[in-house]
Amino acid sequence: MFQHLFCSPALVRPHEDGPALRDRKTYLESLAKQGYGRRYLRRVANELLLIAAELDFEHSGVISVGKIQCAARRLKQQPPRGRRAPLSAAAAARFSAVAKRWCRFLGRLPPRPHTRFSVELAAYITYLTDERGCTPTTVETRTSNLTRFLDYYGKTGRSLSDLQIQDLDGFLLRLANRGCCRRSVIAVTKELRPFVRFGAQRAWWPARLFDAMLTPRLYRDEELPIGPTWDDVTRLLASAVGDSPSDIRDSAILRLLITYGLRACEVCALRLDDVDWTRGQLMISRAKRRDGQVYPLVSSVAASIARYLKVVRPASTDRHIFLALLRPWRPIRPANIYTAVSRRLRTLGITYPRHLGPHSLRHSAAQRLLSEGLSMKEIGDHLGHRSSASTRIYTKVDLSALRSVAAVTLEGVQ
Repeated sequence: MFQHLFCSPALVRPHEDGPALRDRKTYLESLAKQGYGRRYLRRVANELLLIAAELDFEHSGVISVGKIQCAARRLKQQPPRGRRAPLSAAAAARFSAVAKRWCRFLGRLPPRPHTRFSVELAAYITYLTDERGCTPTTVETRTSNLTRFLDYYGKTGRSLSDLQIQDLDGFLLRLANRGCCRRSVIAVTKELRPFVRFGAQRAWWPARLFDAMLTPRLYRDEELPIGPTWDDVTRLLASAVGDSPSDIRDSAILRLLITYGLRACEVCALRLDDVDWTRGQLMISRAKRRDGQVYPLVSSVAASIARYLKVVRPASTDRHIFLALLRPWRPIRPANIYTAVSRRLRTLGITYPRHLGPHSLRHSAAQRLLSEGLSMKEIGDHLGHRSSASTRIYTKVDLSALRSVAAVTLEGVQ
């Protein structure tokens, strides 16, 4: 391992003679299998050598986070052995981060503290997985704010049998006071209500608690799905016309979002087998309908994807189309697409609508189709909507059609 990372025997010798040789090699080999490059592995190898010496790794069992932080603070004040100057703040932070990851990999870092009601939370997760058939992503979504609520309630020192409606209202009011809009508070309420009902069925608290838990009022079509104008969409595509790897990849992603109105998760799920170059077809796995939908492969989209595959995409056994630009070569995530789209929109000075993520481009695509005269059924099928109600809301943002309705007079009607 070290002979591959370092060319000079003088550089290899300290690593092979240093403490915790076996643990350091095991961790470096695991990083290499994940696809990390040689330059990154050399840097981590140097960090591990310092960590093993400063934490007395060979003679220590479980290493706490506090011990790692104390060592990092000490190295900022006095130089480590063999060095002339103390570590900078950035180097000390890197020392701490690598040490935590290494100890966690070896199972020598104490587990992160869980909520006081971890048993009840585990029972609810089992219920969602085994009885409700929820996917891991859905389980994570439904329990993220629930965990925060249990931590919030656990600070009161009371048991779950003493849970009152005032505790739930207090948590929601706290979210509202911290800037959450009404729609976000409603989303959190919908995550808490199934858990409250689950606990009532198991007699953790009275059943009336679930009946007393009401969601805030949300007026129909209160927040209209407005995306950037088509001129702004054209400017956005033009911003990705370049030869850098990020421009080439973002151009392909933006054309998929705009042309087909895809969700970010649907772009991330695209695989090499989903593009039929011979027939000129694109298969999309719909996230909500849980089925496939075939589209004609538009020439501009095909050219962007082909350029990305030839120029930017690294050689990898992973079958996903879009991979990270930096090692390790993992499939991109919806958060990566959100960052790319929002950064480009803000760079262009586009600050309206309020949400500048990839979903706003889906709204722009729907409004474009509506302005071209397509029916609600055609637009809904193109966007992969399960219900016509999801498409009907776009009629409220078709200003040209609303103006024509407003221009109608009822003169002469008896």
